[in-house]
Amino acid sequence: ILFFSFGSIRIIPVVIIPLLVGLAWAFALVPALVGPLNIITVFLLLILFGMGIDYSIHLIRHFQKRLQSQPVEKALYLYR
Repeated sequence: ILFFSFGSIRIIPVVIIPLLVGLAWAFALVPALVGPLNIITVFLLLILFGMGIDYSIHLIRHFQKRLQSQPVEKALYLYR
């Protein structure tokens, strides 16, 4: 879906790798903060994935839109 949406294979690792690193950090901390995983805490993976993928897709789409009218340095700068 990412390939067809953005039209580039290079976008897939840009979206997926930060999300997987964030999920790894989250699940590394779950046993220390929550305790052992049960049926309810297992769904944390799905919730975090759904929230994280949405944010990264919007961020990349916004960057691509700004890249059409600005140089790379200006397009990378996030507005306030």
